[in-house]
Amino acid sequence: LDWETAINRLAGPGWAVARFRDVSDELLLVPFDVPARVLQVERRPGALAPSNTAMQYFRTHKVSGLDDADFLETVKRGRYDIVHVVAASRWREDDAGAELSIVESPRTPPDWIEPAALRRALVACGARFLVLQCENTSDYAAMLDVAHRLLAAGGPTTVVIDAATSDYLDNLYMAIVHDTDLDWAARQYRGPSMPAAIFICIFGASVLPISPKARQLSM
Repeated sequence: LDWETAINRLAGPGWAVARFRDVSDELLLVPFDVPARVLQVERRPGALAPSNTAMQYFRTHKVSGLDDADFLETVKRGRYDIVHVVAASRWREDDAGAELSIVESPRTPPDWIEPAALRRALVACGARFLVLQCENTSDYAAMLDVAHRLLAAGGPTTVVIDAATSDYLDNLYMAIVHDTDLDWAARQYRGPSMPAAIFICIFGASVLPISPKARQLSM
């Protein structure tokens, strides 16, 4: 499916898009600790986010009000298994693809983040799973391009979600707790008009296996 064309011409609400890269995800072989570490980045305080009930099973660091440069430094200097970002996205004027920004305040002009810079930060922090949550529906197609470029450059398993609900976000994180494959979880809990897309390598759906670490988690 040529989603780059279809997403703009056919207007398919509720579509679940998958983009697959035919290489193995090496993070499957890299150990991680539990509770899994989550960096949750909001464009503004009080933005739609998973509930404390769902996030009690994770070690969560929540930030808001950062500019784009500070966001990249926060990612690079930390150790996070999951990075969850509420962001805006736009097409570049030079036709070189899309970029994103977490800046919400009109007093702080966005720097805009290119996929290559985001990938370097994600690799530095050890991210296994990236959640790109669109705050504006109009940004969805551009955000898909950001995720596509991340995948092509060797970025982590990424889900792009639009028109998210609190139930969807809670179910997504609870699915991780219960060892549900990420590609299935990203699609399964959508509402009838909620689009979502997964960008994934071989074994990329299984890079957060919690159950083998259940004893460690219980201690």
